[in-house]
Amino acid sequence: MRQQLAPAYLGALSRPIRPKQTLGARPLWATPAPVLLPMRDPEGSHNRIYSVVRRTPSEHVLTYGDVAALTGLPGHARLVGYALHTLPEHTTLPWHRVISHKGALSTGGAWPGGELVQRHLLEAEGVEFDANGRTSVERCRWNPEPLSSMPASRAHAP
Repeated sequence: MRQQLAPAYLGALSRPIRPKQTLGARPLWATPAPVLLPMRDPEGSHNRIYSVVRRTPSEHVLTYGDVAALTGLPGHARLVGYALHTLPEHTTLPWHRVISHKGALSTGGAWPGGELVQRHLLEAEGVEFDANGRTSVERCRWNPEPLSSMPASRAHAP
């Protein structure tokens, strides 16, 4: 009867306790957590991503998927987001020119107010937004030459 009258948050407290789950001879809570190492970039994919983003001209944008495809990593749009997320705070790389495929700003919650900074930087370059905070990807998308034709002097990391 108590469970029926108790608020929803007390429901978890009134459930019967399950017996300990074990992994071999030790309980699961005693199993060491895996150590998460920072992601390494042995193939230089971050540098390739940075070189594509660096080449994006003012007043134009690329989607995360566009950058991935141009770097030879089709289907790895999240890797592009991760690479841009790891940039130092005061980088000169025009990270703000990479947006979602829907034309929305996508800072991923990296830091509070980041989408406002991105929008301000894009508007200063002439990119227009609608009332919903989106831009027309078709109108502003940059269609670059292939990465292989880029001069080697511009392919360095930020």
